[in-house]
Amino acid sequence: MQRTFTVNELVRLFRESLVALLPVMDAAGISWRPPATYDPWEDIERTLYNSIIGSCVENMIGLSQPGFGLAKYGFYGNRLEECVFLGARSLRLAGTPNVFVELVHSAPDAVFDRARFEKLDAGFRPTGSCIDLPLEECQLELADVHGDIPSYIDEITFID
Repeated sequence: MQRTFTVNELVRLFRESLVALLPVMDAAGISWRPPATYDPWEDIERTLYNSIIGSCVENMIGLSQPGFGLAKYGFYGNRLEECVFLGARSLRLAGTPNVFVELVHSAPDAVFDRARFEKLDAGFRPTGSCIDLPLEECQLELADVHGDIPSYIDEITFID
């Protein structure tokens, strides 16, 4: 069966799954609040990201580089030569290529409401410079870069 989601929808589902788990994490004593987040919470984040977004990309119809995986969640300086990645268009980014890194909090009571992006240079290499944007302002896309020519996809159709 084929399904289609926008990249924004998938990221919002990912965010909702994180928020839904917070009471359970508190009860289990697993710290998810910065700066005291540790491997158990980060493992959960990566697993949900890979399950919700990564699996859609793996089974995507029309990907120009089949077999390329999704850039790792929560890592800076991802090597992007053999993967696809999420990025955003935003007036604040002024056309600067970027890679989605993770969801972050703007305040203790506003959880996972901002998206953190690492800026890329013209050759799609990470620069080490990051910017956080309100998630609701982001138009997220899947970037499929082969050579110097990127294609940006805002909807993912996949076979489940």
